[in-house]
Amino acid sequence: MLQADLAEWTRRTNRYVEIWALPEHAVPPRATTAVLSVVRMVLSAVERRELARTVSLAVTVAPSGLRLTASFDRADDKDVDGTDEGFDVPSMRAAFAEAGGTLNVTTCAGGATVNGTIPATNLRRRAR
Repeated sequence: MLQADLAEWTRRTNRYVEIWALPEHAVPPRATTAVLSVVRMVLSAVERRELARTVSLAVTVAPSGLRLTASFDRADDKDVDGTDEGFDVPSMRAAFAEAGGTLNVTTCAGGATVNGTIPATNLRRRAR
């Protein structure tokens, strides 16, 4: 599902997603929902605000849990404000919190990085 979303976004926007890593096995539904929500929000913000030509993405699952990293660099070196219209940090955090995880956004001149984690114990926990 994620790969199909990325391919469609690339086709539609003429922007590129550089995939660093994706899980080889199925991810629990709550974690999948969190990852899809955040990735879609990042891609939407990048597209609407013309923030970058390339977005880098890694989603990994290890014994410690799931980790999401999405980042982009701006060619013009302008600051990226994470609270800016279209870059909805509270909603991204809420999506990961719903799956028992945490998320932070680091911005700097020229880009942003979104890091989210869901501990392994929460990956195994069923939705209430």
